[in-house]
Amino acid sequence: MKIKKETNNLIQIEKFPLHIGIFGWSCLLVVLGRIIYLFLKGMHQETQVFILFIAFLIFFFGGSAFAKKEVFIIKKDEKKIYWSRKGIFGIKKGSILFDKIKDVIIQKTYTNLCFRYRVAIETIDGIIPVSQVYSSGTEENCKEIKDKIIKIIS
Repeated sequence: MKIKKETNNLIQIEKFPLHIGIFGWSCLLVVLGRIIYLFLKGMHQETQVFILFIAFLIFFFGGSAFAKKEVFIIKKDEKKIYWSRKGIFGIKKGSILFDKIKDVIIQKTYTNLCFRYRVAIETIDGIIPVSQVYSSGTEENCKEIKDKIIKIIS
């Protein structure tokens, strides 16, 4: 997560986990290359091609599902937060009135022997994460973003 724009009345936070997409699509290309190679050499077997096809689908949907551009725009003068998540499968967007915000929180999870963090907005209707993806080693960055959000919505 990075603050792309900041003024007295506006904060724009963006995240685009490009590395997830690059990893998924790179693996996809390797699997696709292997399938093509097996067919060209006439060495394909139904089970082998089926397994590679399943791997192809996993990398395609995995890389595509998580490589989303996420944008949070907090507008003090409108007393509203606008958010959007854009990816290969479409766009999700919405808005949150300041009056519906209960708190700004840092969520933490433990995976792969390290903690991962993300900022979320707790509303009366539920929790909306600023980023769907947890980031490793960025607790200080999350605290800084949390403090700036609290300052502008107060």
